[in-house]
Amino acid sequence: MHWQSSPYTTPLFIGTLISLMSVVYIWRYRRTEVSTIFSLLMISVAIWSAGYALQVAGADIQTKLFWRNIKNIGVVPVPTLWLVTVFYYTGYRRRLTKRNLVWLALEPTISLLMAWTNPLHGLFDANITLVQSGSILILDGDYGPWFWVNMAYSYLLFLIAAVFLVYTFLRARHFYREQMKILLAIALTPWLGNIVYLTKLLFHWGNGPIVDITPFFFIVAGAVIAFDVSRHQLLAIIPVSRDVILHNMGSAVIVFDTNLSVIDLNPMAEILLHCSDETAIGQPITTTLAGANSAELAAIPLDEAAAQGETRISGSDETHYFEWTLSPLIEGSSLRGKILTLRDITDRKLVENELHNANQRLKQEIIQREQLIDDLDAFAHTVAHDLQNPLSVVVGYSDVMLHELTQKDDKELIDYVSKLRESSLRMGHIINELLTLASVRRQDVQPTTVEMAGVLANVEARLAMMIHNYQATIIKPDVWPLTLGHAPWLEEVWENLISNAIKYGGEPPVVELGVDTQADGILHFWVHDNGKGIAPKKQADLLSPLVPHKHGQRHKHGFGLSIAGRIIKKLGGTITVQSKNLPGKGSTFGFTLPLASAVRQAGNTTLPADRHQAA
Repeated sequence: MHWQSSPYTTPLFIGTLISLMSVVYIWRYRRTEVSTIFSLLMISVAIWSAGYALQVAGADIQTKLFWRNIKNIGVVPVPTLWLVTVFYYTGYRRRLTKRNLVWLALEPTISLLMAWTNPLHGLFDANITLVQSGSILILDGDYGPWFWVNMAYSYLLFLIAAVFLVYTFLRARHFYREQMKILLAIALTPWLGNIVYLTKLLFHWGNGPIVDITPFFFIVAGAVIAFDVSRHQLLAIIPVSRDVILHNMGSAVIVFDTNLSVIDLNPMAEILLHCSDETAIGQPITTTLAGANSAELAAIPLDEAAAQGETRISGSDETHYFEWTLSPLIEGSSLRGKILTLRDITDRKLVENELHNANQRLKQEIIQREQLIDDLDAFAHTVAHDLQNPLSVVVGYSDVMLHELTQKDDKELIDYVSKLRESSLRMGHIINELLTLASVRRQDVQPTTVEMAGVLANVEARLAMMIHNYQATIIKPDVWPLTLGHAPWLEEVWENLISNAIKYGGEPPVVELGVDTQADGILHFWVHDNGKGIAPKKQADLLSPLVPHKHGQRHKHGFGLSIAGRIIKKLGGTITVQSKNLPGKGSTFGFTLPLASAVRQAGNTTLPADRHQAA
């Protein structure tokens, strides 16, 4: 190879260096798909510039022809790579299918083969000679038909890319417009240089050598790229087109015009409706929706301005649920069509259905349990009433027998009959507690003002025989404050607490009744005995519902305390127990209720809200 000195070589190598520096920077800091394509473009420009520099520097025809063919390796792909870059940048990548890419690469491939095999056919150029132009030798000759085919193809691709850039520029936001101005400048600068070269080549205007000035314009474009990649985030942030958004949505989207003809749909819609954009676009939307074989989907009111709802689409193996939304498509002030969006909510619907079914099963179980409880209540009530009559007979005959036996002074028989009578009375008491429990559970009462003195008088009358038998002493205040409650239920509470105090008090039992007024206007009624007391560990278990208890060696059935606790809770109060667990110090059982006067002063005739709810 022979070389010559040329003033064009240094600027061309500078352009090569700038292009390669841009590639290095983009590849290092801007790793996106569009950056990769753009890097390939700049590598082609670098090969173009370097190859042309060496072509100009060659001093014989063989050297120049070799480096011209090397230059063409960079020249031929530039228009195609630029178009692909623009398509990626503007968001129209979907148009770059494998088939389209093959078609785009076909002409550049043929052109490159034509350039390298030109000596065999002369279709790319002919009559190549060396001519003196100033101080250097340059190639001269005639361009063949395929050269102009390649030029026409290249300009067509540049034109298409410019159209897409301008279209996207007009629709983009301000930030993206700044980027697209830069890209348009990068594209137009070498293009204009090439136009100048071609027109000079065709019409031979001006003086001086006919040198291809296109690579020199790439020096300017490369400088702009190097600056804007670092300063304006060129290619780092690209505009996202409607196509990208539409075709990457997880929901199915169908766009149709005012004539109900499909004008666009995304891949999710194609899958759902068993169609493709080629077959669906232009068809009535009703025809497209029919592809899903869903009567509910076909029933969507497409004539409404906007609507939403849910639909089902049944496949061969399962059913999918969708939430659909119908929205107007407005451009300016004109209605251009509508958008139908179908979002898959199958997972959510399955969970909702399962929760609904579980709720229905729970409701059914509750109904069955309530029915069972009602049946048991009715049965217990019937049994209790049925037992009361024979027990009354047993007690009555026991009284008669005791009277007769007392006359005969048969102590052993008197003892037997007395125990029979006592057991019968105890059974009667348990039956009454069962009836009270059923009444408390099933009834809702409105608390009223209760005079506790009258309630206690009734209780003492009911316990008169027990008080007599145990020789018990009852100590109580003469005056009681008015409280809110339900007198029949409170009689059961007092009877239970006083009878337990008598049974488990001292010998003889001394039972003291009292009431304390707390700071919050709540009354604390209490019953204190003089028995052995209760161990701390057993105090917490005493009030457990319907659980038998033991106190020392003497049994407590616990049923009465459980009923008393339920009554007081329903009246808005609480049961209390205190014991020092010392002989003679006994235990204190009590319960709380609201003071009637305090409630009236507050302007309320019912229980305080928080306590009533607690019941």
